[in-house]
Amino acid sequence: MAIEKSTRLPGSTLPISSHPPPRRQPRAQRFILGGLALISVAYLAASHFDALPETVPAWQPDHQERFKAACVQPDPIFPSKDEELDKLQGFMETEAFRNASIARLSGAVKVKSESFDDLGVIGEDSRWDVFYDFQAYLKATFPLIHEKLLVETVNSHGLLYTWKGTDESLKPNLLMAHQDTVPVPPETVGAWTYPPW
Repeated sequence: MAIEKSTRLPGSTLPISSHPPPRRQPRAQRFILGGLALISVAYLAASHFDALPETVPAWQPDHQERFKAACVQPDPIFPSKDEELDKLQGFMETEAFRNASIARLSGAVKVKSESFDDLGVIGEDSRWDVFYDFQAYLKATFPLIHEKLLVETVNSHGLLYTWKGTDESLKPNLLMAHQDTVPVPPETVGAWTYPPW
């Protein structure tokens, strides 16, 4: 590309080109070429791994074995037969359990637990106070959880429930959830079939 030394950008010592920039390829064409380049690189990379089996149609008898060799998966673990677990499973499939779960969830989402990007300090910004209402709802709805489990509050509104098992040598299991909901812009409320809260 030819550069004219006498032509410079205002306030700059860098020269600018005297020729128009080259025409770019259309976006779709760049996308296709980029995709082909990516496929080529992936193919070349895959062809250098001896552990990957050659492609085998699904109808061939050894397809599953070849797939297992390429993508090792641990065997599933099933709980031992337990009469109490069977009773629990049966109870969870009842209409009474389903209806109770629906009632609890619908009660939880009625608490207007919106969070905002510009929330101020807890105790000064009253928009935080709704989370006390949500904690009260959880305590009233799940009294045995709050009686039997260790319940700790983290940073005023974070709730940590610890259910200790009988074998402390086993690894713990962590389940996480959030209490807040996305704010509903007031101008959209009229478009809702039912009020958001």
